[in-house]
Amino acid sequence: MTEAEPILVEVNDVDGLAKLGAGDERPFITGEGLDLTEADARKFKVIGLIAQVKAVDGNLVLTKKDAEDVEWSGASQTDANWSTGANWKEGASPEAGAGVLFNTVQGGDIAFDMPNLIVRDLVFGPEAGASVQRGTGVLSIQRAVTNLSAAVQTLYMPLTLGVPGNSFIFSTAGDVAITNVEKTVQAVELVKEGNGTLALDDDV
Repeated sequence: MTEAEPILVEVNDVDGLAKLGAGDERPFITGEGLDLTEADARKFKVIGLIAQVKAVDGNLVLTKKDAEDVEWSGASQTDANWSTGANWKEGASPEAGAGVLFNTVQGGDIAFDMPNLIVRDLVFGPEAGASVQRGTGVLSIQRAVTNLSAAVQTLYMPLTLGVPGNSFIFSTAGDVAITNVEKTVQAVELVKEGNGTLALDDDV
């Protein structure tokens, strides 16, 4: 028997759970006499925050989740989509909060075909070929965009940069272009480091 599709829970409490440490908890479904288990917790999938539902003492709580970092392989024979697990060395597309690394020579057009995703960092390694990342969903990057390659990396998608109260860093050994997209800046400031060019096609 296959498990039912999870119930999606959208949480956008940036000033609450997003600032808690890993392992901290917030009530989700609680009440006297409940006896809820991990099987009940698995019925829910949190979107909008790096969090998960867990069973604690018969109740369900929201808790901070640490996502695994992922590295692009581009190994799929059918597409160059973020949502295709075969394009990632780990065999699965990024989860919310992951660090994302591109370090393959081929580069090229890569489709960000996920509806919305929060990642910690977006890194282009020293071997990364020139790429254009295109999409219509919002990619939220919490800390930094880093280009360690000499090749130009172009982001052509709606972006949210940073989190409230912190700086957002562009570290550019090679050039980075952000073009013709909607951008939202939550960081208190944008900081550029390195000798590469940072090209923004309009004010952010």
